[in-house]
Amino acid sequence: MRSAEAVEFVRNAVFKPGWQMKAERYTADMIIFTFYIDTVDTSYPDADGTCRRHVTLVRDEVWDVSGLDEMGLIGRILRLSAETDVHEDREFFKVRQPDGSWHAPLHPHTYEGQRAWSNGRARQGWRDVADELR
Repeated sequence: MRSAEAVEFVRNAVFKPGWQMKAERYTADMIIFTFYIDTVDTSYPDADGTCRRHVTLVRDEVWDVSGLDEMGLIGRILRLSAETDVHEDREFFKVRQPDGSWHAPLHPHTYEGQRAWSNGRARQGWRDVADELR
């Protein structure tokens, strides 16, 4: 697939609610693929744990599409979506502390959360799901 074909394909596709996709030609064989995701900022939960502050996340990558067909491009998009979901889910999952505050034990932007995720125990259940999806 050439980059112009990939850009046109993404232009004519839709994804899940709150997610917009965009592709731009980078070179003849490469695109810049971008997700724009409407969500909330997990840094500021209310007392009940609800996050209300709206943000738009931007997730982009440069892809060589020369070896892809349409199914390969879809697979690449879905993989990026899944990776983004797991990252965001680790931020959203919080446990109320005795003082009433909220703690995200797997938060990907903290040393503790990175260490807890990398030790493998939290990912055991994720690997089971990933295996089922194959």
